[in-house]
Amino acid sequence: MFDDIRDVFAQTNEAKIRGYQKGRFSFNVKGGRCEACKGDGIIKIEMHFFT
Repeated sequence: MFDDIRDVFAQTNEAKIRGYQKGRFSFNVKGGRCEACKGDGIIKIEMHFFT
């Protein structure tokens, strides 16, 4: 399923202009995912002052 989604993203005009191939839209490569959460969709913040 994700392979089909990467194909669709790679066919957009913006991707073609930037020279992005379908591998660019993978969670497993730097630049293909959110680098803040590394593709997890959440950022865990430790709140040590509560302990």
